[in-house]
Amino acid sequence: MTKKIPPGYIYAGLCAVWVGVLIVSSFVTRAPLGIEEAAAKDLLLGWSFADRIASPAGTFGPPDLRALLFAPVVLYWPGSILAAKVFSAIIGFLATLLFYKWSNKQGENDEGSLVAAALLLVSPYLLLQIESLSVGPYLLLAFGLGAFIHRKYHE
Repeated sequence: MTKKIPPGYIYAGLCAVWVGVLIVSSFVTRAPLGIEEAAAKDLLLGWSFADRIASPAGTFGPPDLRALLFAPVVLYWPGSILAAKVFSAIIGFLATLLFYKWSNKQGENDEGSLVAAALLLVSPYLLLQIESLSVGPYLLLAFGLGAFIHRKYHE
């Protein structure tokens, strides 16, 4: 008797393998150089809240939404840029998964959806966005969630 593995476990395993490959192959590095200025400000603001230290980051203008999205990272791993990059990679994987599900529902060609998702995961621009902590993966996730909510609304 064989047990069927739930899809959530398969997706979590694929995400772990993909993030592991990114870290081992040095696509995602521990270097703080090259991250976006707004992301650095958001991380600094979050770290100062987590450590209860007054930070001058608030005087440089209001933070963007990533300050809230980085909340799990800055609370559990304060001071770790690698944790923020891994979190961005997980967000990019979830966005790709949502787009794969959306594309699979729209068309009849499952192979085309799979190839498109695989190409998105290895696209240099997505990897650059993850490395620099830019807004790309978060915008992809917002659009993917928008498509999911749109489908649920019509159902």
